[in-house]
Amino acid sequence: MPDIDQNFWEDYQHLKKEVINLRQSESRLMEIRSRHQASMKSSTNLLAVIDSEGRFSEISKRGLELLKLAERDILGKSAKEAFKDAKAAVLGDHARDAVLHGKTVKFTWRVARIGATPLVFRVRIEPIVDNTNRITGAFIDASDISEILDLQERFSDLQSQVNDMKAQLDKLLGN
Repeated sequence: MPDIDQNFWEDYQHLKKEVINLRQSESRLMEIRSRHQASMKSSTNLLAVIDSEGRFSEISKRGLELLKLAERDILGKSAKEAFKDAKAAVLGDHARDAVLHGKTVKFTWRVARIGATPLVFRVRIEPIVDNTNRITGAFIDASDISEILDLQERFSDLQSQVNDMKAQLDKLLGN
């Protein structure tokens, strides 16, 4: 006949280890969540999370500022519902591709804004996978490259002006 006290003690030790592991996992999860929230608040990029249905569940503070939206304008909505501009809504199509196919998607995204210059983003969308390898949504990271493109265009214009002046100077000098 097994010793009841010994079985109880072994079960107790096993349960104690499980509780310790659970508390450690919970602590790590809380730390990861805290880092995620800090990133969403402080990032200079537009960061967003969409669920498996293509609806926004989170968006960074900077994302709201860039798009000139309030949380109520985007959370729980698809890109087509949140953005009236069809070109802007293409973000949802790319996010859906990431969710359906489980692949990283990269593209340039142009967003028209009323009363402001359009924005251009370099976007990367990563599928979010749970511990059973099921895709549960996607993470969107969009860098505003509008200023860089504007500077490139200005530089190109200046380069053209320099080339024109050089051609005129060559012509005047008889070269």
